[in-house]
Formats: sequence, structure tokens, C-alpha cells
Amino acid sequence: MEILVPITITDAMVTSINVSEDPTAAWVAGTYAADALCHRPGTHRVYRRYTAGSSTTPPESDAANWQDLRPTNRWAMFDKEVATTTTATNVLSWVIKPGNANAVALVGITGGEGLTVITRDAPGGNVISTYTDTLEESAPSDWWEYWFMPFKPRTAVLVADIEPYLDMEITITLTGSGTVGCAMCVVGDLRWLGDTQFDAECQLVDYSYVDIDKTTGKNTIQKGKVAQDLSAEVLLDASEANRVKDTMVEVQGQPCLYVPSRYPQYRYLWTYGLGAGKVKPKNAKEASLPITVQGLI
Repeated sequence: MEILVPITITDAMVTSINVSEDPTAAWVAGTYAADALCHRPGTHRVYRRYTAGSSTTPPESDAANWQDLRPTNRWAMFDKEVATTTTATNVLSWVIKPGNANAVALVGITGGEGLTVITRDAPGGNVISTYTDTLEESAPSDWWEYWFMPFKPRTAVLVADIEPYLDMEITITLTGSGTVGCAMCVVGDLRWLGDTQFDAECQLVDYSYVDIDKTTGKNTIQKGKVAQDLSAEVLLDASEANRVKDTMVEVQGQPCLYVPSRYPQYRYLWTYGLGAGKVKPKNAKEASLPITVQGLI
């Protein structure tokens, strides 16, 4: 089990990105219709007007008239929601300067047919690593599927073991045919917790619900978002127990990416969310970490 403790991405860290802030118009003082949408570059949020009227107060300071709806397109992959996605046509490329980091993870990739991650020791400096991937994850079970089933792209990638530099620069490029997107770009410190045992499991949590009309009895399914929770037991050397406990304390209340295994057949267990666990001695030489992760949507 590894945990990617993220660095909070700020405006100053995003030095280049090939998408505009958002397709909606930027807010300016004026008159707005009901349900009108606008965004604020300073907050990287999109707002919806409740009722028609004049607006002289920025939406983030006027909750009575504006609903905070979603992140802007540019910032969607840097927020803490898996269900929001930054999209572009054919190519999505961005350059970040996160400081000291040893791993990059992309979660919720859509439409991707190629990925390149280039890290440099400084902005415009020497290349220290280059990662390329075709994002191919098709696994046909027979020849019919091999020839006739559509291409199945990978939706999550972990680029690990990056040599960290204090002023490092990371260039990430996703390519595809049509709309390509990324829901989460997680950059930070990848830490080893221990060996994940084989009873690990992911649990899908569906937030859909049934709305029943009390007069007619008609059932209407309101489709909701889906999250993924994780539960696992991690076995570690007794000498590592203090370090692992300190790591779990550090990330309490902080969304992280939990990677039970790097092997591709276990990628379905990767979970982004809030982790909790307890460290206990197994025997004189080993300790265990039963861990649960509440997945975010």
C-alpha cells in the first residue's frame, strides 16, 4: 500500500495550460437573468443566478443570489472532486511547478489515447525523466472482442519514482481524438505504508435515489454520482509502525490517493478519499494497519 499525499496546487504553480478559464462569461456588475451562469477567475468557480436582478456584489460574497455551482473548466482537475473534469479538444496540456514532489497521478482520464509526462530540474531546465503511455487497457477475452470491440482506454495513471527537485517543473500532455479530459491531477509525496493483503476490497457507493410521488405512487429514479470506498489490511515491519502511524495522523481530513498495488490488475482498488486506520502489533516482528478509505465524488 502506498499513499500519495498531495500538494495543494495554487495559481502560481500552474505556469501554463491550453484551456481558457471557462466557457461561461466572467462576472461583471450588471443585470442577470434567472439561471444565468458566470465565473470568477479569482475563485476558479462557476456560479448560477437564483432569480433575475441586478448584481453589484461578486457571487462568492452574495450567497443569497448566487449558487456556487462547480469549478471552472481550467481548475476542475485541481479541486478535490473526482466528478469534475477539465476538458479540451484533442490535446490537453499543462505545466506546473509544484516544488518538491516524487509522483504524479492522473485520475478520471477520459478520451485519452496518449500521455506524456516530462519533469525538469527547474523551469526550462534539464529533463530528469520522461514518461509516455498509450493508455491502452483493452483485455479482449476472445477473437471477436479483439477485432470488433472498441478501444478501452486507461482511466488512471501513476507516474512514480520521480527524482525530486525543489524548483522542479512538470509538463503533462494528454492527447486523443475529440474531447480529452482529466478529473484529478494529484502531485505530491508517494509514501510506502506496507504490504497490502489479499482481502482488500473496493465498495461502490451509489448516491442515486428513488423519488416516490405520494399521490400517484409513481417511482422516479434520480440518478446520482458514484463513489468508491476501500478497505484493506496492510502488513508492515514492526520498526515501521511509528512512521506509518505518524503518516496516518498527518493525512487525517486530507484527501489522498491510496494505491494498494502498482500491478495493473489491481488498479481497480486505487481510491481517492479520506483514509482512517489503526496500527497494532501483529507479533514481535510485524504490525498491521487495517485501513478504510471513504472515496470522494
